[in-house]
Amino acid sequence: MTRLALLVGAALVLVGCATAASAPPGSSVVERSVCPGSLASVLTDLTGAIADRLESLGASFEGQQGFLAVVYDGRRPVVIVAPAALGSWRSRLATEDIGVAPSCVDADLLATVLVAVPRVEHPTASITSAGYDAIRDAIFVFGVGEADLVAAVDAVSPGSGPAVTAAIADRTLLLAP
Repeated sequence: MTRLALLVGAALVLVGCATAASAPPGSSVVERSVCPGSLASVLTDLTGAIADRLESLGASFEGQQGFLAVVYDGRRPVVIVAPAALGSWRSRLATEDIGVAPSCVDADLLATVLVAVPRVEHPTASITSAGYDAIRDAIFVFGVGEADLVAAVDAVSPGSGPAVTAAIADRTLLLAP
């Protein structure tokens, strides 16, 4: 049996989403960011055939335009994608038993953060990382404080610093300085 876990710094994060009523024994439900069309909660700690299928799908979709993660809604796998890619992914998977849902995360900000974090000269911690957290549908940043992140993001993409502050406020960017 395969047990799925968050892969820090990777685009591929396998979890499942479901209501408590359809949750297999040993799994946990975690609340996520919510925006139109998104999934409100996810189920973690999946094992067995479901976990194996999610892992296989994630491996086949990893690196493709707009793909962020594969989750499970208690009935079928659901691919989480950047909002701009939603239509193409829905068309692509229309005949499959695979759902598609948008992420609440600003995909451009995620891309900028992934470039900016390694450039922070004086991180708060000796280790820094950034990535997409499918469990909470948020960008996560470890080891960098808000002021340093805003400055680093602005250096990579001038004028983008306020997007960091807005994403922190709406909980689509989580800091662990």
